[in-house]
Amino acid sequence: MIRLKKAYEKDAHLVLDLQKKAFEKLLEKYQDEETNPGAECLDKILNRMRQAGTQYYFIFKHEIIIGAARVHTENNQHRLSPIFILPEYQGQGYGQAAMYLLESLYPYEHWVLSTIMEEEKLVQFYEKVGYTYTHAKPLNEKMTAGYFEKKINPLKVKDLLYAIEKSQLDHELSQLTEDIEVSKTEAYCMIKHDGSNSLYSNRVVYAHEAQETPHQLLQIAKKFYGEKEFSWWTQGHVDENIQTLLKEKGFCLHDRYDALYKSLESILPVSYNIREVMPYEDSVKDLAILAVKIWEGDENQIDYAIKRYNHYLTSENRRGGYILVYKDQVPVGYGNYRFSSCQRFLYLNGTGVLPEYRRQGYYTALLNYRLNLGKKYLAQFAVVQARQNHSSPILLSNGFKKIGEFELYA
Repeated sequence: MIRLKKAYEKDAHLVLDLQKKAFEKLLEKYQDEETNPGAECLDKILNRMRQAGTQYYFIFKHEIIIGAARVHTENNQHRLSPIFILPEYQGQGYGQAAMYLLESLYPYEHWVLSTIMEEEKLVQFYEKVGYTYTHAKPLNEKMTAGYFEKKINPLKVKDLLYAIEKSQLDHELSQLTEDIEVSKTEAYCMIKHDGSNSLYSNRVVYAHEAQETPHQLLQIAKKFYGEKEFSWWTQGHVDENIQTLLKEKGFCLHDRYDALYKSLESILPVSYNIREVMPYEDSVKDLAILAVKIWEGDENQIDYAIKRYNHYLTSENRRGGYILVYKDQVPVGYGNYRFSSCQRFLYLNGTGVLPEYRRQGYYTALLNYRLNLGKKYLAQFAVVQARQNHSSPILLSNGFKKIGEFELYA
């Protein structure tokens, strides 16, 4: 995960050093001494910092500064100039996340920036995060400045539903170990886990009718999973034809889930002792054993679960974690969380409390702790697929709103 921290005049030397590292190759390539941030002097950065409506930010990955940005606000619009990620951290989603975080801090919907048109990757990146080209201006014989703008519209229901559906597949690359296989196109996404027989680990995340018919999608799934049993997630009334076919072919409705979301607006009270699960500590084993007890799972899978938890918790680019809630010094419940790749959404991946400790506020404490984390890291919404008649009523009573339904067939 990344975070932003304001930079001030005392930080100007560091901003200058970062700009030189980030823009060195572009400056060498285009010789744009007057416009390249890598060619700026300290006085220019200080003068910009003193401008009304200007704020610089450092971009942090954990405790490491990986980039910086400047936002200048004038005439009801925000200009990004510059924004950059150091070369060794590029191509890992940090720039996209930083831009969404910056947008969440400011009141106006209109954003503008400029980039080098000859750098196709830069142009594609800005288009990917929602900017559209407006015009261009030659700067020298080698380069042309392209000007882009973005008008941020409020999220629509379909955008939130997509984020909820995507929560099942928006994983860090470190989670895709050798025993996990993913088959993904515009029409479908299927995940197979050789190390697990769980229907939740082997699942069709989505399969919407596009180029393929429901019969063709089913054949694709059968070929992908072979002899392994799998589940199939369907979305409300969108997938009625697929639901009908699954029933005809012997699939049964396994469970129903509500698509829920909550806007993250305030810090919430946490009334119990909650700790983050740390790699290679007793808390990892506690988590694995607790999950088996709560869900009546296979005790033979505990060692494998410990291995996977440690693998994830030590991965460099992880965006989530696990927490435990304690009664005295005994763990009685757990919660999972993960941030979306753009960090705009907080995914609530699972929560469980031992039966004898339910209805005592432990679930709400686990929930509020994670919502506060989302607020801390500037996520805008928490989203979740919540089981009807199970976690959904609790979440609805805690301010979540329902925008759709999912049905799970197996």
